[in-house]
Amino acid sequence: KEMYHTRVRPGANAYNTAIRDCLTAPVIAGINMSGHIIRICADDDFKVRSVRTAVFNAANDLLEEGPAMTEGNNCWRYTVITDMATLTGGRISVEVSDLPGNVSRKEMAL
Repeated sequence: KEMYHTRVRPGANAYNTAIRDCLTAPVIAGINMSGHIIRICADDDFKVRSVRTAVFNAANDLLEEGPAMTEGNNCWRYTVITDMATLTGGRISVEVSDLPGNVSRKEMAL
């Protein structure tokens, strides 16, 4: 509850802020890929806890997955280690979670 005190809006209190966070899932604003770098832009009304990325090939086989690292300004970065030639026709799946455990998912075709 203490961490919610830091982000209380006018007319609200930490309890209201925590309840709002519990009821609101994070938003994935965009997924972009340039070379081996995937950038994810995501936001939450309080705080994004984690961003996980999974890479699949055209046959829907999971090639790799892992956490994205924060770059600040609501952006995260994941570096793909799989050979780029194997990704044609595949997809990227991103999962973003906030402190109460709300999860949002978004995919991008490759």
